Amino acid sequence: MLGKNFVSTRSRLLEIHANIKNLAKQTLISYEEQGDVATSLEIIQRPFLFSVCGEINAGKSSLINALHGRAVCRVSDLPQTSVPHLHLAGPVRKEIPHGDQWCECHWPDEGLHHLHWLDLPGIDAFGKHADVRWRSWLEASDVILVVFAYRNPWSAATWDFLAKLPETFHRNMVFVVQSCDQAEDADLPVLLNHIRDLAQKRIGHQPPVFLVSARRALGVNHTMRAADPGMEELKSWLQQKVDLCPERWRAMESLRRAALALLYQIDDKVDGLNRAVLRDVGFLEELEREIEALLQHTVHQQAMGLGAIADEYGKQAGMMSRTLHTRLGLIRSVVRMITGEHTAQKLEILMQKRLTDAVKSATDRNAEMLIRQCESHWSTIIARVEQWPGVVIMPWTTTEIRLQTARKQLIERMEHAAMRSVGQLRVRGLLIDALRQRNAGLSMWMTLMLLSLIVAGIAGGLYLPWIPMIALCIAGFFSMGLTILAMRTAKDMVDEYRERLLRGADQFLSSLRGDYEEGLTCFFREYAQGLHGIRESLSHRESALEPYSQRWNDLFLEIKAIEQEMTF
Repeated sequence: MLGKNFVSTRSRLLEIHANIKNLAKQTLISYEEQGDVATSLEIIQRPFLFSVCGEINAGKSSLINALHGRAVCRVSDLPQTSVPHLHLAGPVRKEIPHGDQWCECHWPDEGLHHLHWLDLPGIDAFGKHADVRWRSWLEASDVILVVFAYRNPWSAATWDFLAKLPETFHRNMVFVVQSCDQAEDADLPVLLNHIRDLAQKRIGHQPPVFLVSARRALGVNHTMRAADPGMEELKSWLQQKVDLCPERWRAMESLRRAALALLYQIDDKVDGLNRAVLRDVGFLEELEREIEALLQHTVHQQAMGLGAIADEYGKQAGMMSRTLHTRLGLIRSVVRMITGEHTAQKLEILMQKRLTDAVKSATDRNAEMLIRQCESHWSTIIARVEQWPGVVIMPWTTTEIRLQTARKQLIERMEHAAMRSVGQLRVRGLLIDALRQRNAGLSMWMTLMLLSLIVAGIAGGLYLPWIPMIALCIAGFFSMGLTILAMRTAKDMVDEYRERLLRGADQFLSSLRGDYEEGLTCFFREYAQGLHGIRESLSHRESALEPYSQRWNDLFLEIKAIEQEMTF
């Protein structure tokens, strides 16, 4: 196919240019093809026009078929072309006459997309008016092939026609002598020199001259299987004419420069978008650092909240000690010795409830204070976000709903932590052992007192003198001992219980602190989730820009490769 290299380079350049325009559209860059770019595109996409002229039966149609590589023109010994026939690509084979002026011939041929063949009628059929009727066609032609029959290359009609053409046509003109396979080899150099001399005399210019045989090139005569050297030389010359067309290469270079300029403009735009994303990422990181600092500050400040719990713990220790003192009264102790001793369990349950309620109340107050702090901080974030275009943040009401849920979770966490921490104090086991020892002592004294009373009753029933009185005195002694033991052991137990509770205050608070700090971390993690909209937006923007950058790199490499191909 003639112009294969040019067509390949042109197709790639047009594809790259279209891809760059598409990338410009995706990056919201306004671009319209105007001025030099529009002109360059028109020149590049304009098909080459090869016009073939000569006298009747000079072999013009055969030459077109041989050069194109397939039959597109009717060939006969009789004239077949009465008007100019323009052969070009079309979806189906058809001819469209344009009155008696010219005929448009469509062929489903890929090679005719970039190269049109114009088959002109015989020069001698139009006489002196041929140059006038065909001048517009010849002026638009990239190559004018003047065909001579080897038997009569000096026909006056052809040379008069050529002499009337402007000198500007000469640079695109080439002489082709047809049917040279019928000439003697010795005559060909003479014929060649004769045409050159005649051209110099008649038109003042010597175009390239090729001696060819279309019949041999087409292989019509099967006894002549060797390639026609003249036709190969002509094809090579036409190939260079197409591939090295200065006008089109200048247009392609102009388009390449325009495409590269647009590509650099896209690079600036994408770079600006990347900088905007990095700026917003820095802003988001600044907000996250602020929330982290707020968390650390809150963890330290919440020592006051734990201090309030410590005070409440001290109060509850005093209240539990008084409750224990009440339950250790002599009458109640005697009754429990009969009904069963459950003081330790009940005190632990009561203490768990009171301390849990205290921890929940303190945590609730602290959480409410944190929400108000977060609301104040969020208002500053919104004020700053309004100054950053492209950054969207959710309203405070949405964030507050998340924090209220986190608040409930924090209270539940601290409730479970308080119950667990009370159990870790291990005062229940200590109290059980002390009560067991106390009850054993009280049981002994009470048993002795009851035995004394029984003796007194029996002696009184037998009317024994003095014995009942002595037994009652002994019973009174044991009763006094029972009372003293109950009071003394009760005081000791209450003091030891209170001391043990107070000593466990640090352990209780330390056990709570880990859960409290972890709960605060979860609370602020939920608060930081309010920035999720910004993170998601930045993630989408980064993901959207990555293909642009990759596509830009690919197109830059492609257009640089085109530049190398276009460098002669």
